[in-house]
Parts: sequence; structure tokens; C-alpha cells
Amino acid sequence: MTDLKMAETELFLARWLLQHYFVPGSVYNYSQVGVGSKVYVRVHTAISVDQILRHLRGEISVAAPSAHNNMVVNISVDIDSLNMTAVALARDTLKSHGFPAVISFSGGKGYHLTIFLSKPTPLAVVQPVSRRIQDELNRVGVTYCKISPSANGSGGDCMAIPLGLHPETGKRCCFLDDNLNPVDDPLAFVQAIPKIDLNAGGHPLVEVDRETGEIKTVYPKIISKKPCINKLWQEGLQAPHTRHSATMVIANSVKRSNLIPPNQKQDAVIDWVSRIFEKSKRQGYISPDTDLPYAISEAQRLLKEYDRTGTFGELCSNELFKNAMRSACVDEYRCKLGQNHGSADYRLMRRLGIFAAPNATPKGLGKSAMAIYEAIEDIVEDYPVFDWNGQQAFTLSIQELVGLSSCSRATVINQRKKLLEVGLLVKIPKGSIPANIRIKHPPYVEYYYLPKIDEGLITTILNKLREGV
Repeated sequence: MTDLKMAETELFLARWLLQHYFVPGSVYNYSQVGVGSKVYVRVHTAISVDQILRHLRGEISVAAPSAHNNMVVNISVDIDSLNMTAVALARDTLKSHGFPAVISFSGGKGYHLTIFLSKPTPLAVVQPVSRRIQDELNRVGVTYCKISPSANGSGGDCMAIPLGLHPETGKRCCFLDDNLNPVDDPLAFVQAIPKIDLNAGGHPLVEVDRETGEIKTVYPKIISKKPCINKLWQEGLQAPHTRHSATMVIANSVKRSNLIPPNQKQDAVIDWVSRIFEKSKRQGYISPDTDLPYAISEAQRLLKEYDRTGTFGELCSNELFKNAMRSACVDEYRCKLGQNHGSADYRLMRRLGIFAAPNATPKGLGKSAMAIYEAIEDIVEDYPVFDWNGQQAFTLSIQELVGLSSCSRATVINQRKKLLEVGLLVKIPKGSIPANIRIKHPPYVEYYYLPKIDEGLITTILNKLREGV
């Protein structure tokens, strides 16, 4: 093999080891080689291909932490025994339960069995699987030193990666083939290693029923009384630039949920980020510069913020939450009607933001329109002219509206037009005006009425404002 070919093979193996033993951005441990007693020192900087290359060349021995930022890329079993019968039994047992373990010689007094995951997976997803592996190995009588990540730990333990030299013995840590013989061509071997997806069953966070072996979901599909929050929880982001807002919504709701035990709050938030990240990023709702580990660490930070400051009410008028919640709005009218204790009235219109600014989110008529509407209500109450089909009919003087609303003449004319367009103010057809009224007033005088505020009227207004129809 030429020097160039060897260099290319070495670089490929280094990159493969980096991808399959380390979460992106992970720290690492290392030990000097040729020492009497191995000591793996934690290095608090991200592992790189250069360190893996030094490992392959036998300059240092590198070990990978079992988790980083609560994410995991493989599950490893450390068997401190040279008994190949026990090693084969462990491999076959795991394989029979759908875990294709790959064997590697540790270079010392035993072997490692490693199950590779198809993508970085939350620690909380992996730990129940570690528990199941632990139970199965105990059942068949295989003695092992440890399983990484452990079923209950924080993921801080480490295990040496293969294809390097053992720090004490100087022996090469190699992969073994199906016949338990050292692999001659590690390049071809690693390319054929199968990987499993613990998320393939749907909801990614799983727990194993110890009696049946069945993998079941842990967290509820519903974490709030508000459908918009549940939509964010189940489906992920609904609009660009809402990751931070949505994460705060979920952190708050998870914190408040009685269905999620206190010791699972953090895992639930990590689970949510892991579930929705790729889909939301693919849809363009997450910045291309944001990676999964950062999104998870941000979610953990926000959850701790709620530990410190307390939770906020689940209202989409909350400045912290409104962008995400409004993007996921399921039924704007029903949601606000519930907040308004079931009453369709002027207060409900204000809750719905009908009088918010025209360029606001959601779009509204504006404060001037609200001032003019309130002035018209005063006119109806104090100066009704006649009863028309059960409604109080009245005239509108521009000058009178200017005085009552403190708006300019141009504003009054424009905003009155808006009220007419959305149906909050209705002009009575001249032919419908009683003859005795027409006689008393000049023909150019127009009459109006304020329609009853009900679901139909508000729905029509919302459609015109929100949908532009």
C-alpha cells in the first residue's frame, strides 16, 4: 500500500471514529502510552481529527465520554474477561434483542461490545436501553465491568476507543469479525457496521417494560390546556425565528405540567428539542448556524431560568411567548372566549387584538379605530334616533366624532371607513328608513347601527383582518 493510500485510510478511520464515538463538540479523555498505570485525563476542549490521528499512530490513547450535552452516539459494554465463550454469548444475546453489537479487543484484559446509533440520541432515551442490556446480560450470566452510558448516571464516564494502543500493554485495540478473529481490513469493516435508530418507533423517548420487554413512551402528548402549546410540543416550530420563544413556551409548560415528574423535567425538554430539531430546521424555522447540542443546552438553560424566576401564565399576550404561540394558534376565537369567561363582547374583541396596530402580529384596526368605536358607543347610548329591527339607529357627525375621540378629521373619516369594511359599523339603506324619519331630516343624512357582538361578527372580522378576505 502506498504512503498516500495509507494516509487516506488513516484519515478516513479518524473521521469515522470521531463521528461514531463522539457527539459533535464533545470533550475527550486521553492517556500517555507506555505507562505502568493508565490514567485518562479529561480535556475540556472539543475533540478533533488531529487527536484521533495521534491515537491511531499510538502517540496517545483517547477515550470517549459516554455522553456530551446529554446526547449519546453509542452504547458500550466493557467485559473484563478474556473468555471468548462469554464474549460470544453476550454478543449473541444482544443481537437476539435487536442490538447488533460489534466486538473490539481492549488491548488489555477484556473486550468491548459496542452498539452504534444512527444519530446523536438523548441520554434519557438511551438509558432505558442500557438498563435492558444490563438485565439481559445478567439473565444469561455474563459478567461485565460497566455499561456506558449507565442506566442511571449522568454520562460522564469514559471508555477507550478502538484502533489505538493500550496505555499499559502497548497492544493494538482491534475489531473482531463474526468468527471472533482480529479484523485485517478495518476500513472495509467499519463501513459495513450496522447502526440502529432508537427513534424509529415514533415518539423518541422510550422506556422498557421489564416484564414484557416492550418499549413504551414516557411523556404525555398533552402538556397544556392550550391547543397551541400542545401543537408546538407535538409538531415543533410553526414559523421562522420562533425557536427561542417556543423553547420558553415548552420550558414553562413542562415546568407547570403535573403529568411530568419533577426529576424528568429536564429530560422532557431535551426530548422535545431532539424530536423537533431536524424537522424545524428542514422547514427553515431554525437558523442554519444553530446546531442540536446548542439548542439542547439553551433549552436546559431556559428551564433553569424558570427554576429561578418562577413560571409565567400561558397567555399569548405574554411578550416572551406570543410569537411562538400565535404561530401555532389552533382556534383564536375559542381560546380568547375561554379567557373571557365565555362572553362575546367588546372586551373579547380587545383580547383578540382587533384594535391592535394594523402592522402588528396579529393584525388589527388600530387604536384610532378603537377610540372612534368607543365614541360611537357613547352616541348610541345618549342620542339614538329610532329603533330599526331591534337596533338603535343613529346619525354620525364627523365633527362630533372628532371631539369625542380626540382624532383629526381625516383620521375619523378613514377609521370610520375601516369600521364599515369589517362590519363593526353598519349603514342602514335609505329605503329602509321610516317615512316619518326621512321627513324630519335632510335627504343627505345617513343612519347607522352597531351590530350585536357575537361569534359570527367576530369571526368575520378576524377573517378579514388575519386572512385578508
